[in-house]
Amino acid sequence: MINKVSELSTLCDVKVCAIIYSPYYTQLEVWPSPLRAQHVFADFKWMPEMEQSQKMVNQVSFLHLRITKAIDQLKKQCKGNLQKEIAHIIFQCLMGKPLHQLNLIDLNNLGWLTEQHLKEI
Repeated sequence: MINKVSELSTLCDVKVCAIIYSPYYTQLEVWPSPLRAQHVFADFKWMPEMEQSQKMVNQVSFLHLRITKAIDQLKKQCKGNLQKEIAHIIFQCLMGKPLHQLNLIDLNNLGWLTEQHLKEI
């Protein structure tokens, strides 16, 4: 954890601190030092409230953002996979496979792609 915080500070050139609490240890772990952490908090408190809220993130909002991004990536990947499957179907048709041998899903996908291209035209 400390390594990641240190990397974040170095790579992004931002002032960061970390306070790590564990129910298994009696002492808090503070990085880089308690004095430096106090300076980071003091700088944060002096920021306008609007700027503070833009820089704050909690685990719930962070995970929500990550899940939203992952869902968007999944949708994009599924659309790309569908287009590749349809391109494969078209290639098979061009190689002589008759349309009546296609299953219902492939025919629906082919119809969808045809509609998409007609909309573009």
